[in-house]
Amino acid sequence: MTPKQLRVVLIKPSKYAADGSVERFGRGFMPNGTLSHIASMTPGSVRASIVDVRTIDECIEIDLDYLRLLHGDPGTVTLLGIVGVQSHQFHRALDLAAYGHLHGVEHAVIGGRIR
Repeated sequence: MTPKQLRVVLIKPSKYAADGSVERFGRGFMPNGTLSHIASMTPGSVRASIVDVRTIDECIEIDLDYLRLLHGDPGTVTLLGIVGVQSHQFHRALDLAAYGHLHGVEHAVIGGRIR
């Protein structure tokens, strides 16, 4: 039996603006350290399965193609990690997890500091 590939999608969520849109800036003035730190601690393989790690900073990502990573693929198990979540980003984090779950992602975790 061929082991399934494991895809780890790490997202630093943005937040919702007053009009309900997702705030995006197109470029960041400082790289997000949380994404690279968590990605560096993710193993390259688990039980003979290759781990494919993808990182997305929603605040500066203006191309929405990254949402395709939250669609389940045959032969691939996807773990969605929503990282560095602060209180004002929590609603967006929940919506990303729900979107992934709706499209076949079975495993999602949200971490950060909620006040």
